[in-house]
Amino acid sequence: MNRKPQDLRIRMLHCLCEGMSQRSCERIFEVSQNTVAKLFAEVGDWAIEQMKSIKNLRIANIQADELHSFVAAKEKNLSDMIDPPEGAGRVWTYLAMCADSKLILEYHLGDQDALNASEFLKKVAGKLERSPDGGFVVRPHLATDGLKAYTKAFRNAFGADADYGILEKQYDKQDKNGNKAPGGRYIGANRKRARATGASKTPTRHTSSART
Repeated sequence: MNRKPQDLRIRMLHCLCEGMSQRSCERIFEVSQNTVAKLFAEVGDWAIEQMKSIKNLRIANIQADELHSFVAAKEKNLSDMIDPPEGAGRVWTYLAMCADSKLILEYHLGDQDALNASEFLKKVAGKLERSPDGGFVVRPHLATDGLKAYTKAFRNAFGADADYGILEKQYDKQDKNGNKAPGGRYIGANRKRARATGASKTPTRHTSSART
């Protein structure tokens, strides 16, 4: 197997993480499409195994959000596919991040609904260190967007041992439900106190981005 030098692979990965397209990476580094695709797959497998080893974390501020993407084809084009693969179509990637260190501590793939939100937050809670009496060693504060499924999911996953706040995103173009409309641009967020538990803090916004 013709394996590229490690320093080249690192520079390619750095550019991809900064938003460079796969095609641009091929041209700039003069490598084939298969080389870039294999690098993606290899690093992805490593990241999954690395995330499995993350546990007993002491994190005070956690942000959770969802990224929209699709597998094989967009939902509207699935009917045109002769033999779509399993899981094809719309998919949401849930991500939980430490707002201070920017560590991604958990992820989840699924639809944007109550079941998947609950599974995701239970996985997040499972990453945190607990004391012998069952409480968290460091009381976490979770901030999410306005997805309504999070409120009940938070109660099920964290109980009364954490605080919860909502950052409700605002766009210059919104539909009647307050969701982003086609062509809408993010213009800010409203902070809300959530009463899923007892005392709740006002969430602090930490600017971050993720690309797929």
